[in-house]
Amino acid sequence: MKRNSDLGFLYIAEQTSPEQNEVKNFDVTNKDGVFFVDFESCIHSFDVMNRNIRMYDGDNVMECLNTERMNHYFSHGGLFGEQNHPIPIYKDRPLSPERIQDIDMNNTSHKIFRPRRQGNLLIARIQSDAGTAAGMNLAKKMVQGFIPGFSCRAIASMSMKNGKPVVDVRKIITYDWVLFQSHREAEQIQSVPNKFVHKVANAVNEYVTEETGSEDVSVPVSQILEYAGYKDVNAQVVMEAFELDKTSLVGFSRDNKHIIMKDSDNTIYCNMLPETRNKVNDYLRSLH
Repeated sequence: MKRNSDLGFLYIAEQTSPEQNEVKNFDVTNKDGVFFVDFESCIHSFDVMNRNIRMYDGDNVMECLNTERMNHYFSHGGLFGEQNHPIPIYKDRPLSPERIQDIDMNNTSHKIFRPRRQGNLLIARIQSDAGTAAGMNLAKKMVQGFIPGFSCRAIASMSMKNGKPVVDVRKIITYDWVLFQSHREAEQIQSVPNKFVHKVANAVNEYVTEETGSEDVSVPVSQILEYAGYKDVNAQVVMEAFELDKTSLVGFSRDNKHIIMKDSDNTIYCNMLPETRNKVNDYLRSLH
């Protein structure tokens, strides 16, 4: 049965280059004190299921790359990417929406030029950044034979299409260089922390029309919570994709439209199907 349903709003930080990536047309420049490498690499693979049981649609990604903002970067010195994804400085303080969407120019390792679709792969020209420690790190490693992997940083939702979970990219921020080499070892997708879900959505002219609010409270009703987590199709897909179990189910949003799940330091808001929402509301009303 064909199914197309929104599963929730996400901040993506996972490797999207292939498991066996290749570097082509590799060139080294070392002149007048300027040292960098230049090469072609795949930065995204489409229409294949990754280890985390998710797929990316090529048409969707290419549309996100063909925006005025992206075309400006590609024609004015390249789209900068960082060494690794942004991480919280303090364990108990989530990333701000500004840090997610802004490139730290002190941490840039490379620039991306002329991305083009080749079959189910996204191929781009990459040039290491000669002006940063991260860029020198990448260049020197590659001269020694290192093959980098690249990881998409984006704002997205996830949906079920033809029975398969598909990441629907809404805004590509960049492709970062990551040290893990295998798509099989991809970093997890993280949810946008709940206090700025709506703020980030508005910033990219998206998607979330119902603000959950910064003061959502979890209602720890274990019986109905476990029922919703294991009976709701949306929740099943999210739990499987994030390798969560019932201990990750912490409650419902204040409007009872989302199951709240905790994954490490992240909060995941999963949209409940109408039939699940009705059962949850009936159960909660019975407690009053």
